[in-house]
Amino acid sequence: MNMILITKSNELDITTELIVSWLSCKNAKYTLINLDDSNIYKSLNNYKSVLKIEPESQLNYSCVWFWRAFPKSQIQRNDKLKRYLQNESLTIIKYLLGQNQNKCTWFPKKIDFGINKLEVLNKASKIGLLIPKTIITNNKNDLIEFFNENKTIITKPIYEVDSWEFEENNYTLFTEEIKKDNLLNIPNTFFPSLFQEKIIKEFEIRTFYLDGTFFSMAIFSQDNEKTEVDFRKYDTENENRVTVFKLPEDIQMKLTDLMKEIGMQSGSIDLIYNGENKYYFLEVNPVGQIDMVSKPCNYYIEKKIAEKLRKYEEIK
Repeated sequence: MNMILITKSNELDITTELIVSWLSCKNAKYTLINLDDSNIYKSLNNYKSVLKIEPESQLNYSCVWFWRAFPKSQIQRNDKLKRYLQNESLTIIKYLLGQNQNKCTWFPKKIDFGINKLEVLNKASKIGLLIPKTIITNNKNDLIEFFNENKTIITKPIYEVDSWEFEENNYTLFTEEIKKDNLLNIPNTFFPSLFQEKIIKEFEIRTFYLDGTFFSMAIFSQDNEKTEVDFRKYDTENENRVTVFKLPEDIQMKLTDLMKEIGMQSGSIDLIYNGENKYYFLEVNPVGQIDMVSKPCNYYIEKKIAEKLRKYEEIK
């Protein structure tokens, strides 16, 4: 049996590259499809990557690894070529989603790529996980009232962190603190935005969840002014200290219940520990970075994923 690995990157991302390396060591049969904006089909190590259109009965795939393959929604209006190529990619993905779906295993599950962050926050709260106080508003008066209640607040994307180019400048969305001076320059009404109380943290936790197992890392980002609000504002000259971390059993149980509730086999979960034995759930990313946790903590998560794909192949 063969397996399909689907990714989307101009340069093959490190996670897929490491998984392919582990599969190659075991002489596993796979087809790699890299959907990007410049070359729909790419190959790795001269492995031919071809998708044949055949009757469903002739498809013979044991499993599909689906990673970062959806086209980004943010496209320049005048970039018709990029829009065309991304629609081409999306058409291929939709075809694969509909073919052989009852005869092979998708990992992660297809549902993992359609989660709503607001629904996840709501479900996490109902399960018993702590979440920051959260509002969505387009009204300055409501925002000022929320600020006065919490004293320190942040804003973050409702959908996903994204970046784009505008007037020859590059912009990236991060979590940002809203200070009192910022409120003076905010118009009375604005586009609906998400605001949360700012949790004073002792450290952040990034954990990769894989079918009931947690691979967690503590990130000591609060001592660096650049990363204090959002550790993704990486300081390459003064990198945050990180270490292996084990979540308490009750938090693991609640997170497992949450992942089952939203139907996710895997994902990168972000939490904050406030130093008073309280863990705050922030969000889960279906395709969050694996290497940033796996490599510094020696978890070899890519190997474990490759082994799981191999088991699917053996079962089929």
